[in-house]
Amino acid sequence: MAETPIDRPLYILGFPRTGTTLLHSLLACDPASRWLRLWEGLHPAPAPESLQDDPRISTTRDWVAGFEKLVPNLARAHKLDATGPEECLWLIEHTFADLIFELRAHVPSYSKWLVEHEADESSYRYYRRQLQMLGWKCRGNHWICKAPRHLPGLGGLLSVFPDARIVQTHRCAESVLPSICSLCEITQSAASDTVDKTAIGAHWQQRLLEIERRSGEVRAAADPAQVLDVQYADLVANPIDTVQRIYEYHSYNYSAEFENRMKQWLADNRQHKHGAHRYSLEEYGLDAETVRTDFTGIKNGQ
Repeated sequence: MAETPIDRPLYILGFPRTGTTLLHSLLACDPASRWLRLWEGLHPAPAPESLQDDPRISTTRDWVAGFEKLVPNLARAHKLDATGPEECLWLIEHTFADLIFELRAHVPSYSKWLVEHEADESSYRYYRRQLQMLGWKCRGNHWICKAPRHLPGLGGLLSVFPDARIVQTHRCAESVLPSICSLCEITQSAASDTVDKTAIGAHWQQRLLEIERRSGEVRAAADPAQVLDVQYADLVANPIDTVQRIYEYHSYNYSAEFENRMKQWLADNRQHKHGAHRYSLEEYGLDAETVRTDFTGIKNGQ
């Protein structure tokens, strides 16, 4: 099991709400790829014998149904599907070093600790071992992996997966920030009747600025050819063309079956299928001009 290869995994990096979920779903349409199912993330051991009829699938469906009753607004921001592609957070949270814990509760001491440890190689080595276990008997040509935490963890990711191929998604901060604040509010409401929206806004404004700065430093020292940048507007306007560009750039095989599956997925999953996710900067105590200025300064190295 420890010798299970993970060759040229394709990683989607980007802030939450930058199109990473859309891109992940499209890339998972490739029949030659391997991607994490929600049921695998929740119950990674033992190694699966099959991806279609594992008993953990029905257990996870029951869990999703119960969780959606607890947090009925979650589907508007992130729809959970027991057999659908899911984020690496479900594996990395076993190390206790993941952004998901910041979304669930406002604990400043934890946030401080996480900033110091989210790029630790030890976390990524443990995460790699889980991928090896999951791919031991159920392999594909390459893994498709996605999680916002890979952006602040980029240094550790590249150390443990030196041949990783990366796509980084981008969207203006004025759109990203209120969306992640809304997701945080929804997640915190699962465990608390009192959620401080202004505190959420202040925390995530500074947190995303720090992630932008640190990930930029790692990228500046890495091989620039290892990363392809994708703009949110381009992805939404031309999703299949964007995927073709990614596969061509990173030298993966693009098949007609893959394209047909993407077309079918897009037809079956129109935007806002599960309800519109509405939010604004102002409701979290933020204003567009300040956010725009702060993030422009980071990009310009200030």
